[in-house]
Amino acid sequence: MKDLPILYQRVIDFNLQAGVKDYPAYSFEWWKAVELQSKLLVEESSEAYEAAKYGDAVELLDGCIDNAVIAFKLMDMLHQAGFDVIGAFDAVCDNNDEKVFKTYCDAVEAKDALEERDDTEYYIEDSFVDGIQYFTVRRPDGKIMKPVDFKPVDLKMFVPKNSV
Repeated sequence: MKDLPILYQRVIDFNLQAGVKDYPAYSFEWWKAVELQSKLLVEESSEAYEAAKYGDAVELLDGCIDNAVIAFKLMDMLHQAGFDVIGAFDAVCDNNDEKVFKTYCDAVEAKDALEERDDTEYYIEDSFVDGIQYFTVRRPDGKIMKPVDFKPVDLKMFVPKNSV
């Protein structure tokens, strides 16, 4: 697979060549452009969801790639407006790591606490990466659950001070 930075730059170049305008950050036009990118993400996500639901592999791939292209443009818009997109991405990944347990006992404790809080049954899934076993707690549909004491990532430090 090509490096994502190369594909990211191709998306940025495409938008420039296609005449997609970059507006001054936080202007009315900028917010409308951000709104459009967000709306397009929802639209393409819905199409990908429908494709997955009906087993249409081609449309699934199309929706996935379209989402990445739109997200890359939105990320570029935020970066140009002074957002620390890479820092926020790292913080979200670090936060997600809190949903993965290194011992089965820790996963069981998290599962028990969730079941007590939610009065719902969850299950533990294990995986092996480079010979190391990891555990997650999941809903019946497979969604990885946050532990009861999970603290959401605070992204304020990655947002420009003048925008809040």
